[in-house]
Amino acid sequence: MTSPLFSHLLIPFIIAMFLVMKMVGSGTVPAFSAAYGANVVKKNLIPGLFGIMVF
Repeated sequence: MTSPLFSHLLIPFIIAMFLVMKMVGSGTVPAFSAAYGANVVKKNLIPGLFGIMVF
């Protein structure tokens, strides 16, 4: 059984995570593409850095 507090906070948390990914993606993706194009950041490092930026 889940607690009532958990069930009331689950949906807002999921919505908040979706919005965070949308907001971070709109500004971070162009920044990473510019950094990758200028050979500042390696291609295999970008997913890890992007994941850190989301959280």
